[in-house]
Amino acid sequence: MAIATVAVNDRFNSVQWLNEKLRQVSEVTLRRTFMWVRVVVHLAEVLPVGHAIEQVTEQVTGFLKYMEEGVAKILSQKYRLTALSNSLLDNSQP
Repeated sequence: MAIATVAVNDRFNSVQWLNEKLRQVSEVTLRRTFMWVRVVVHLAEVLPVGHAIEQVTEQVTGFLKYMEEGVAKILSQKYRLTALSNSLLDNSQP
C-alpha cells in the first residue's frame, strides 16, 4: 500500500511540474511578444517618415514569422507535455 501511495504521489508531483513548465512557457511567449511589439513601435517612432512604413513592415513581417515558429514550437511542447501528463494520470489509476 505504501509503495502505491508513493507512486501516485510521484506521478502527481510530475503532473504539477509539467503544469508549471507549461505556465512558464506561456509567460516567456508573452514577454517576447511584448518585447517585439515595443521594438516595432520604437522603430516606427525613430525612423524617418519616408522609410518608416517599409522598414516597419519588414520588421512586422519578421516578427510574425518569428512568432509563428515560436507558437508552433510551444504548441508542440504543450501537446507532448499534456500527453505525458495524461499518461501519468492514467497510470496512477488503480
